[in-house]
Amino acid sequence: MKTIQLIFLFICQMSCAYAHEWQILIANTTINHIVVNPHNPSTILVGSDDGLFRTQNDGQTWGIIGENIANTVQHLAFNPQNPQMIYAVAGNYVEGIYRSSEIYQSQDVGTTWQKLDKTFIPGIVDLKVNPNNPNILYALTDTGLFYKSINAGKQWGAAINSSGHRAVTNADMMVLHPFNPDIIYVTLLQTPFNPTNVGLFQSVNQGETWSKVDSNNYLFQPMDIERLPVAINPHNPLEFYLGGQGKRTIYKSTDGGITGFEISEDKLPLTIETININPHQPKIVYLGTTAGLYRTINEGKSWQLLVSNAGNKELHIKTIAVNPHDPDTLYIGTVGHGLYQFIVTKKCVANYDTQTTKITIPCLLVNSEAPQFKVELQKIENEALFEVSELK
Repeated sequence: MKTIQLIFLFICQMSCAYAHEWQILIANTTINHIVVNPHNPSTILVGSDDGLFRTQNDGQTWGIIGENIANTVQHLAFNPQNPQMIYAVAGNYVEGIYRSSEIYQSQDVGTTWQKLDKTFIPGIVDLKVNPNNPNILYALTDTGLFYKSINAGKQWGAAINSSGHRAVTNADMMVLHPFNPDIIYVTLLQTPFNPTNVGLFQSVNQGETWSKVDSNNYLFQPMDIERLPVAINPHNPLEFYLGGQGKRTIYKSTDGGITGFEISEDKLPLTIETININPHQPKIVYLGTTAGLYRTINEGKSWQLLVSNAGNKELHIKTIAVNPHDPDTLYIGTVGHGLYQFIVTKKCVANYDTQTTKITIPCLLVNSEAPQFKVELQKIENEALFEVSELK
């Protein structure tokens, strides 16, 4: 008998169901960042608290690389024009505070690494490569300082405070405009030294000057908040999603971040760590949270919890990467529990009979027969979508 584990099933368009497969790839570590080779998605690199992992066969096997990178790998970035070249940010924590970071470069897809010797930028939380000119790198630190290199990281310009002021800030994330990478956005958090200059900030000149975007302070955060994730619709750069942990909700902006509005009517009982938009179907958005993986298929009108635990362990999701060639495949990085692969398995399409409320799942074979499965269906409000809550 062939056994297939299905985590969730969803009835779509009233007549079919998709299975979601959930598989662990790397166990028992904290995953800090995941990058998929934009030209060859079989190659994936993962930065963790226990070093740098790589697969070159879609995650079937993994190996440790970058043995000369001594510290925790916090961030990774491919050169989008030359994916042989990869950057890794390695750093460590001293008494719970992110104190140091160094940048390494590989020119052979991660097989060997060279430290950029003249580079030491304390507390890098994000690193981006300008896709139009990959010699231009952007680095953002946890204190809100922004650095730029114009020669692939060999030298860096002077630090610029991305809040436009001298006061110390906390920075969380940096994203680039999908059509014009000279335009950069960062999210800043409150500190006792800077209680008001928080929210979404923008530079239109590669970081030389900065201005506040959300002028009406709809993203104003309490001081104990540590994350303010942001994502931009790759097809519509005026559309932003931002995680508002202070109210435990999601904000959406349709005017480039200037104004925003809550898009979850019921406050989600969680803290949002990361937001990812399906690059092919931007109505589909994923939330990585301290309580599992959530998804919307309708631009935030409703949200579904897809996975909340694995092996009786509640999943604190820290980072997500979507396969750019197959957006139904996600790689999920967790705190303490490792790396998982999440796949919407379209090969397992089931037929749903609205009259009998029965579902036939051809991919579940028992002795080469396709049996009938009774299911209990729950209608999701305002959606042509049913969730299978129980198999009988």
